[in-house]
Amino acid sequence: PETSLAQVIDRQAEHVDELIIDTPVLGLRLLSGAGDRFGVANLRPTQKDRLLQQLTSVEADFVLLDVGGGTSFNVLDTFLVADFGVLVVLPEPSSVEAVYRFIKSAVIRMVRREVGRQTQWPQVLDDTVTRLGGLPSPLELRDALVSSAAPLADLVESARSRLRPRLVVNRIKVRSDLELGPAMRTVAAHRLGVALEYLGYVENDDSVGLAGRRRRPLMIESPGAQASNDIERIARRILTQQGHDRGRGSGRGIPAVEGLNHYELFEVDVGADEDEIRRAHRRLRDIYASDSLAGYSLVDPTGGAEMLGRLQVARDTLIDPKKR
Repeated sequence: PETSLAQVIDRQAEHVDELIIDTPVLGLRLLSGAGDRFGVANLRPTQKDRLLQQLTSVEADFVLLDVGGGTSFNVLDTFLVADFGVLVVLPEPSSVEAVYRFIKSAVIRMVRREVGRQTQWPQVLDDTVTRLGGLPSPLELRDALVSSAAPLADLVESARSRLRPRLVVNRIKVRSDLELGPAMRTVAAHRLGVALEYLGYVENDDSVGLAGRRRRPLMIESPGAQASNDIERIARRILTQQGHDRGRGSGRGIPAVEGLNHYELFEVDVGADEDEIRRAHRRLRDIYASDSLAGYSLVDPTGGAEMLGRLQVARDTLIDPKKR
């Protein structure tokens, strides 16, 4: 395309609306980032704020942004301004860790933006984050602040309660990959205190690469492909959620895992039968196993062993009619 996003950043265009072009697909328009100049990704705060303000005012039913990977402030702030923020993970350890790092960074960024620069709190927040290793979980950060900086602890609690990222597992290849999304949802709730909502998965499909080489949308090039069906299912799930919560939580945080009773820990009803309890126990036991993919980078050997012991106690209690 002859137009590019860099033109509005460099003020060669007044508004992104001038740069959006039509495509051969009815109802689909494109704001290209191709051919951007060197350094265009390193926006100054004023440039970023102006761009985000314009993007949120674009006349469209939906604006879909691919913000790329990483935890730069530009990526975080763009993600956080969205009504629906979707994280995409591959069934690989480094990708799972990247998702958890992003969630922790997003909470810290939310708090950092709220405290501003006019109080002593930014320095207290930065010092506490550094003291906790540079990237603590929301729960660790809240607990470290609650006695010495209660207002900051309240902001952390509010941020982790409001943040509600969605998750898609991409390029699944084996049956065990199907369990990754629900397992990461559980780990994020237990270890981060954040509601990570699982939207679905996309199977590994050669049709995706072929459509890219032919420079055609997958859904048009191969509408019957498995990946096309998976994407359509995820899109329909997003559409059903539109207007309900706009991607933000109610402000009531997920209760700490330490405060969950046996039923809540197993995610079963009080009336669950023995088979349901045994299945729930096996699922959580696999999640907290030493070789678990879903727990990578969040569950250390000590924490995993402690949780496995607690799971065993919960199982023994719930399958014993007298103890139950």
